[in-house]
Amino acid sequence: MREKTKQSVIYTVFSHIYEHYENSLFTFVAPFFATAFFEPGENARMGVFYAMATSFIMRPIGAVIFSWIGDKQGRRKALMYSISLCVFPAVLIAVLPPYELIGGWASAGLILVRVLQGISVGGGFYATLTLISETDQASKRNLLLGVSLAFGFVGAILGTLLSKFFMKPELPSYAWRIPFVIGAVYGLALFYFKQSIKESTVWEKAEHSHSLVPFFEAVRYHLKNIIAVFLFGMAILSPFYVVSAWLPGKITALFQHHATDMLMITSILMTVCGLGIVLCAWLSTWIKPKVMLTIGCFCLLGCFFFLFHALNTLDYSMILTAQYLVTITTAILSAPAFLIIQQLFPVRYKFSGFAVPFAVGQGVFLGPTPILCEKISKITGTLSSSAYIILVGLLFIAIATYIAQPQKNIFR
Repeated sequence: MREKTKQSVIYTVFSHIYEHYENSLFTFVAPFFATAFFEPGENARMGVFYAMATSFIMRPIGAVIFSWIGDKQGRRKALMYSISLCVFPAVLIAVLPPYELIGGWASAGLILVRVLQGISVGGGFYATLTLISETDQASKRNLLLGVSLAFGFVGAILGTLLSKFFMKPELPSYAWRIPFVIGAVYGLALFYFKQSIKESTVWEKAEHSHSLVPFFEAVRYHLKNIIAVFLFGMAILSPFYVVSAWLPGKITALFQHHATDMLMITSILMTVCGLGIVLCAWLSTWIKPKVMLTIGCFCLLGCFFFLFHALNTLDYSMILTAQYLVTITTAILSAPAFLIIQQLFPVRYKFSGFAVPFAVGQGVFLGPTPILCEKISKITGTLSSSAYIILVGLLFIAIATYIAQPQKNIFR
C-alpha cells in the first residue's frame, strides 16, 4: 500500500472511531440520563429517542451536500469539511446547561446539536467508507472495509464504557458530561490533523462525472441499485438497534438492573459485532457476498422467533441470548452488504449512489427504530410485538439482496 494511502487509511479509521464514539453517547447512553435535557417523567426517554431520530433524519441533507463534493471535488475535501462541521456540536453538548436550569431550552439545544451531528455524519461516515473501498487490491479492500466498520464499534464501545464509569452512583451528578468533553477534545484533534487526509488515487485516475448532480446520473443508469442501497440503509442495522438501543432500557425497568450493568452488556454486544464484521468481511473474499447475505437472512428469521418467545416469557437469560444472536447475525449481514454497496456504481458517482439513498433509508427506518418499538409495545401491551421490527427489516434486506446488481468495471 502506498505511503499516502496508508496515511489516509489511518486518519479515516480514527475519524470513523470518533463518529461512532459521539453517536454511541446518544444512541446507547443518553436514554439513561434523559432527564438532564427533558422534563422528568416517562416521556423523557422518548424525548431522547426523538432527538436521535432527528439526527438520522438530517443525515440525507449531509449526504446530498458532501456526496456532491466527494464526486465533483474529491473524497478528501468531503471528509475534511464534514470533520470540520462535526467538531462544533461535540463542544456544544459538553457545556449545554441541563433542563433544571433552562427548562425547554435544554431540549431544544440537544435537538439542535443532533441536527448538526446528523448533517456532519451524512458526510463523514460515507466519505470514510468510500475512501477505504478505493484501495488497490480486492483482498485488502475487503479486509480494510471490515476493519474500518469494526473500528466504528471500537468508538461506540469507548463511549459506552466511559459512560458506564462516569455514571456510577458515587460520582457527582454532572460526571456523565466527561465523556462528551473527551469527545470534544478528540474532535478538535481530528480537526487539527485534517490535512493528513490524502486523495483517493482511484478517484484521481477515474473519469469524472460531467453531470451537474452526479446522483441524478446514478439514478438514471442504476435505479435498481439505488433502491437496494436505500433498503440496506433502512434495515441492515435496525435489528441491532432493537436489542441494543431500545431493549436495554426495558430490561433495566423490568429486572431492576442498574444502567451501568446494561451499558456493560451493550459494550460486549458491540465488541462481538465488530469482531464478527472483520471476520465476515475477510470471508467475503472467498464466499460471495450475496451468499453470505442469504445465510444472514435465514439466521435473522431464527432470531425473530427466538426474541419473540424470549420477550413473551420475560426470561432474562433468553432475552440476553437473543441479544447476542441478533448481534452475530448483524455482523453476518453488515459486512457483505457494505461490500456489495461499494460495487454498485462507477467511481464518478459512487459516493452519491452510496451516501444519498443509504442516508435516506436510515432516516426513514433505522433512526426511528426505538420509537417504533416503544409505540408498538405500548399499543399492543406486549414487549414481544416489538420483535416484528426485525421481521420487517428482514424483508427489506432480502429484497435489497435480490435486486442489487454489482458492476464489473466499477473503477472507471
